[in-house]
Amino acid sequence: MVRNSRLQQLFIVVMTAILFLSQSGLFGLQTVNAANLENAVTISAVDEDGSAVLDTIAVEISNGDTAFDVIREVDDQLEWDSYDFGEMITGIGGVAADPESNFWSFYVNGLFQDMGASSTEVTNGDNIQFILTDLAAEPQVFDVAVSAVDANGETVITETTVSMPQYTTAYDALIKAAANQNVKVDVSVDSEYLTFVNYLGEPLERDCEYWSTYMNGDMMQVGLLGHTVKDGDTLELVVDDSCEPEEPADEEDEKSEEPPVNEKDKKKDKEQVVADKDYTEALQAVINYLSSNPAEMDWYGFSALHSAGADVSNDMAEEVAASINDDYSGNATEIAKNIIILTSAGYDATDINGINLIEMLLNEKMPLSNQLVYSLLAIDSFNYPIPEGTDWTRDSIIEAFLEMELDAGGWSFFGERPSPDITGMGLLALSAYADDADVKAALDRAVKAMSKQQGDKGGYDEEFNGGYSAESAAMVIIGLSAVGVDATSDAFTKSGGNLLEHLISFQMEDGSFKHLPEDDVSSVFAINQGALALVAYDQFKNGTGPVFKFDKKEDPKEPGDDKDDGDNDGDNDKNNPSDDPNKVIITKDNLHQYETEHAVVVTPHHADKLANFTVAVEAEAADYLVQADKPLVINNGDTIITIPVPVVKQLRELGETIEVNLAEQSVKEAIGAVYDFTLTVDGTIVSEFNHDIIIGLAVDADAVQGLDANQIKAFHFNEETESWDVLSGSTYDATAGFVTLTTDHLSTFGVFKHDTGQKDPADDDKDGATPPLVDNDKDKKGKKLPMTATNMFNLLALGFILIAAGALLYIKRRNKVTE
Repeated sequence: MVRNSRLQQLFIVVMTAILFLSQSGLFGLQTVNAANLENAVTISAVDEDGSAVLDTIAVEISNGDTAFDVIREVDDQLEWDSYDFGEMITGIGGVAADPESNFWSFYVNGLFQDMGASSTEVTNGDNIQFILTDLAAEPQVFDVAVSAVDANGETVITETTVSMPQYTTAYDALIKAAANQNVKVDVSVDSEYLTFVNYLGEPLERDCEYWSTYMNGDMMQVGLLGHTVKDGDTLELVVDDSCEPEEPADEEDEKSEEPPVNEKDKKKDKEQVVADKDYTEALQAVINYLSSNPAEMDWYGFSALHSAGADVSNDMAEEVAASINDDYSGNATEIAKNIIILTSAGYDATDINGINLIEMLLNEKMPLSNQLVYSLLAIDSFNYPIPEGTDWTRDSIIEAFLEMELDAGGWSFFGERPSPDITGMGLLALSAYADDADVKAALDRAVKAMSKQQGDKGGYDEEFNGGYSAESAAMVIIGLSAVGVDATSDAFTKSGGNLLEHLISFQMEDGSFKHLPEDDVSSVFAINQGALALVAYDQFKNGTGPVFKFDKKEDPKEPGDDKDDGDNDGDNDKNNPSDDPNKVIITKDNLHQYETEHAVVVTPHHADKLANFTVAVEAEAADYLVQADKPLVINNGDTIITIPVPVVKQLRELGETIEVNLAEQSVKEAIGAVYDFTLTVDGTIVSEFNHDIIIGLAVDADAVQGLDANQIKAFHFNEETESWDVLSGSTYDATAGFVTLTTDHLSTFGVFKHDTGQKDPADDDKDGATPPLVDNDKDKKGKKLPMTATNMFNLLALGFILIAAGALLYIKRRNKVTE
């Protein structure tokens, strides 16, 4: 644990944590054993593709130590050849260089070293990098702009462009730019948090000041060493502080007239005032502000506006998607954040330009509490399936995070005091798993800890946040809303007001939010996190939460609308303009919520609990499916029905509104799902189609144990003979857990055991089985089938369609794990 005696030594590290706590929410420091090293360097190694061979690590050194001494200390697989001039490194981390094609090049602070590692002495703060380099490849050099401004607005480093080799870091760019302008850089190296800047040029005037870093206009969510430079990067450093407001000087020697008593009473320090406006007004105001000021929108605000169904440009997601390629790399927090951005905008994170970001994320290292939380939120943002063989799974992430719980309840980035920011996000991430007794107990303890820690003014007075901050209040509201606790309840109401009122008190007249009560200007981080908190609370009140869940389709109405005002035509509900919880309506406006690269996939909210539900496709949406050549896929977990484009076109020619109804049937002898499928156009049933439809039915894994795959078949209920007929062409995929069939008509289909000569698996006195009935007054009947439907199966079904249509679809996936 980080002891209090260490806090003074690690002041700048803690300042970094402040940024994470107060401005990035999910990003922060875990409770770890950290130490400030008196004389140390950092070292790492990457292969030709930039994948980590040795993770960046801090190493204590003695005067006169060389780079070779350092790498030999950290790499027990190091290989080298000795010559008269010194040692030549031939293998690092078990990766050997091929003398005919590549070699291990060597950099210090981004500068290529002509001399060997054994001849290069290193000093405190040096960043040592070994890069496996292709002998035949042209070296890549990236231009990075660097600048620095002190607390008084004075330029310390005039903006300059430095040329940096591929795979070097933002820290290297800073060191090079500072050296070019003869600016001193004073740094410290920590065993856990690596290298951080103490000051540039001259020491900072006050202990509460620190250098804050921005990359391409956004506050950096990783340290300087954690960012690998890209061409065109812009690195800016400015002095921020967490200083308390200075008390007026006591000038006893100067005579001054005391102000009148009534004026003196009016003169007060700026402090928060409980807002008297309804939260929906505050929500609408911040949404309007972000919509009018897109440059101030970060990923929190982007996801919040999508959750609220607001009209928001997808430029942010498009830029992220464009950056994902075979060279893409990032740490767990960066990858998870991008997954949430992309998912909120309707992208499939398992296939971004052939890259499976879910698989990449789950093979990243996650030593920090925020990385675990953030990653769990990412994979749950669309209930993404877990690829086989990854280092992490949902269960292992949850288990690791639960182990970090503090004795007081809740979680922290560092120390023994629960952090409102990480605890709020922990509540959000774990809320989906409250059915587990251990998770539920941890959630209850965290809620109690946040209630106990809440200050008299209604928020959280955190020293490292500079006092009561909007961001801490916002994060707790997000978490409480996810677990069903009202932020205005007695448990979260203190003498100065309740938690929601406290957050709203930070809102300014233009709808933006400020960081601290005494601030005169708004904060980008407070604006976006405040927006997310108000959306989360609104979804809690409307029963449509939690946030960061984009596989749900019944999102709240626009802020300010009542849940049911009697004359709402549904136009404000961009996701599902239907008052029927058993019905999803796909419109032109909400298509983006369902659209993937290859299909429009509808996964109705709580569909696994619905025995009967309908998906309706309006005319303009159906026209889009035909024009975009995208089939309609309906997936409720137990069954998947895929309607190819030719059938959509046929149906569209018959009328305006296409409706597909899926009604679960209860048949005792079934060994999998049984559904009655009905398709209508403008209320008229259409049974036969000009092209095959694909249907997948989930199999009960327990019921099929010991059966041969050929015995697990789909059956069709023959209404003429009132018996079940086997569909011999149906196939069972044990990996997906589904039986797949193709049909040119819809009726009732189910999964039964098939024996030679068997026609009717149902036990009945008649020659044929009695048609199964639906019990609409109850939840699904019979043995609960596993929720085994996955994106993998959707893609498989889509492949069948395209084959049937005469096209061959190859989806190439190259999965690459980078640090």
